[in-house]
Amino acid sequence: MVYITRKKIKGNTYLYLEESTRIDGKSCRLWQKYLGPEDSLKDLKINSLFTKNI
Repeated sequence: MVYITRKKIKGNTYLYLEESTRIDGKSCRLWQKYLGPEDSLKDLKINSLFTKNI
């Protein structure tokens, strides 16, 4: 499963794209890609990708 995670480091929020799977019944991260600080990505309107338009 691929998803976006937020990590707060020294008061700043950073976004990562991660993929995880289950191996022997335990969750395991396959890969992780750094996307950048949350503030700079808000300018790109990334949040609109994850909201449902009903």
